[in-house]
Amino acid sequence: MPALTRALIDRQISQQSRLSAMIAGEQAKITSGRLSRPSDAPADWAELGTLARAASDIGAWQANIGRAQDRSAHADNILAAMVSALVRAKELLVQANGPSGNGAGKEPVAVELEALRAQLADALVSRDSEGQPLFPSGPAVELPVGTDLMLAGAPDRASISTGIATMAGAASLDRILADAISFVRTGTPAAAAAIDGVNAALDHVTLGQVRQGIASRRIDEQADALGLAAIDVSARRSELADTDVAEAITRIQQGLTTLQAARETFVRISRQTLFDLLR
Repeated sequence: MPALTRALIDRQISQQSRLSAMIAGEQAKITSGRLSRPSDAPADWAELGTLARAASDIGAWQANIGRAQDRSAHADNILAAMVSALVRAKELLVQANGPSGNGAGKEPVAVELEALRAQLADALVSRDSEGQPLFPSGPAVELPVGTDLMLAGAPDRASISTGIATMAGAASLDRILADAISFVRTGTPAAAAAIDGVNAALDHVTLGQVRQGIASRRIDEQADALGLAAIDVSARRSELADTDVAEAITRIQQGLTTLQAARETFVRISRQTLFDLLR
């Protein structure tokens, strides 16, 4: 066989092998994605690794932000109920200090104040959906929800129930309610001090409710930011790893056309070689 003919046949075989491999590769991309191994695109593969870690971090932060939102909503409801209870306590004290609050009429007021005191005490030891203290006795529970970002879904118990500024000095919520009950039953402390204490408690818990609203908004903003970040990461991963099916099909069709032409050329060269041998 002439050397030139042998070289042509070798080239045809090599070309057909490459075309077949290319077609198989494009078909695999349609099935499994654009990148199946690091050698496909080393830089893109490395970026995909970084994006995978980012997606994992975002997923963990979103789980934490969900828990923070749950605690925040629960805390907001509890604080609203506490404000309502203190508003009622104030009404009862005003009633007890008025003309209609004399004699036997005071005891029902004292009994209702005791119920409000118990309600507030129970509120402070509320638990979240996971059975954990909503308002912990120690520091507020902060959860990681971003890079170097920790947020608390609810405040600590002391910030709500202690350090309330009254005309007699700092007092606890329970002490203020105990004094209110004592005033109704015994007249001690004086009406002004009892009413001032409940007013101070109402202002204090209301301020806590406002702060909780601000914290809730911050949590929701971070939840939105994480949602957008997750979308961006997903889109970039898709851009790097997913196959453009239409383009892949076009390349497969072009490859099949070229492969068919190469095979026809190979057959023609092979026939010529056979005729040379028969002559």
